Amino acid sequence: MIRIYFAGPLFTTYERDFIEQCAAKLRQEGFEVFVPHEEFFKASPEQQEEREQRSARQIALDVFDKDYHGVSWANVLVVMLDGAQVDDGTASEIGIFTEQMLSGQDKLGIFGLSSDMRVGPNAEKGEGKGLNYFTVGAIYRVGGDIYQKIEDIITELKKLN
Repeated sequence: MIRIYFAGPLFTTYERDFIEQCAAKLRQEGFEVFVPHEEFFKASPEQQEEREQRSARQIALDVFDKDYHGVSWANVLVVMLDGAQVDDGTASEIGIFTEQMLSGQDKLGIFGLSSDMRVGPNAEKGEGKGLNYFTVGAIYRVGGDIYQKIEDIITELKKLN
């Protein structure tokens, strides 16, 4: 069974909606998908209120623990790479997943998603904005690649079944 962690920025309505639409398409194909902000909003009103009383340090630790568990649970990482730069949390998730793959854990791959026409894995393929070589190198090092549409990723994931 393919278990996907969908990483990407989640701070604007557009970002959350785009990720949710992609996750819905993946789920329609029968894949299990962990979306960090969906996990956050599953909390009851009481849990949300309790969260608001925690320190920033405790919230950060809670977010790390939940997301690290999600990354470790997944055997596929799908990462949204759109925007002015790769989201820092997304870059961290790429690094963690890459290390897990390199250390021999049972992982299937990383699939980058970039529909932003300004973005490319190097400056020649974009409108002056390339992806950070270290970040994209982590994706490439473990055999991953970057795709323009979620449908292209779905096609590749079906080959893994």
